[in-house]
Amino acid sequence: MGRTRFDFTGQVVVLTGAARGIGKGAAEAFAAAGARVYLVDVDDK
Repeated sequence: MGRTRFDFTGQVVVLTGAARGIGKGAAEAFAAAGARVYLVDVDDK
C-alpha cells in the first residue's frame, strides 16, 4: 500500500460488508491510517 493521506489515529471505525471487495479495501485503508477497525459481515472468512 502507498502512503496514507489521512490520520485516523485514536478513531474507531465500524464497517459492514467488510469481508471482501470495497469493504475489505476500506478496512485496510482505515487500519493503515491508524484507526481501530471493527469488521462486520455475514461471511465469517
